[in-house]
Amino acid sequence: MNKITDRELLAICNLSNLKMEFANIIDKETEIDDIDNTGKKKKILSNHTIYLNLKN
Repeated sequence: MNKITDRELLAICNLSNLKMEFANIIDKETEIDDIDNTGKKKKILSNHTIYLNLKN
């Protein structure tokens, strides 16, 4: 399965008159990296919201 990067998704949205917003969500269940220097490992998940850009 090929994965699309955030930059590629943003380019597609810009060409298609769509707007995209990003939000990072910290998953406390899955431990991956010590992102906040607390000694606990957490995984950051990216959340993307895409909607039609009606304003030009």
